[in-house]
Amino acid sequence: MAKVGGDPNSATSQWFINLSDNSTNLDNQNGGFTVFARVTAPSMAIADKIAALPVVNAGGNYSELPVDGWTTGNQVMRGNLVLIPRVTEFPPLAAQSASDRIFNFLEASYPQYVPVEGVESGTALGYLYRYYPKTNSYLGTKDGKVWYLVPAIGSQIQELADLTYMLAAAEAAGY
Repeated sequence: MAKVGGDPNSATSQWFINLSDNSTNLDNQNGGFTVFARVTAPSMAIADKIAALPVVNAGGNYSELPVDGWTTGNQVMRGNLVLIPRVTEFPPLAAQSASDRIFNFLEASYPQYVPVEGVESGTALGYLYRYYPKTNSYLGTKDGKVWYLVPAIGSQIQELADLTYMLAAAEAAGY
């Protein structure tokens, strides 16, 4: 949480993402800072893109405002602002099953195939699965494998990968 300089009890609703490891500074500055989240690898790529945008001083609390599509000398318009329309809160890693970590990783990495809107989870025929109504597709785990089913392209459940391989990829990405 961001705080006003010299006031360790001033955190409100502003937050920031560390683009590099500066924990030594943050632990000692202004009474230290509370870490309340982690950014996954796909989301960090977005944070890096935002960090590369030009920054303008729009006055007041907006002295370092990243903008997109703005030209020097023009007024900053709503369309120039960087908006984060939603975030996904995951339970702590220790509370997630291997399947959930893999599903979360695949959802973040391939939202065009497994979009999280309206997701349903369940078990059937020994599979732990998630159903994605927007794409009418399924991801599942069973017998040490990750499986998928897309009825529009076939009626057979297909093997995607070995569960240990996918879990390693998910862990490497912060899931």
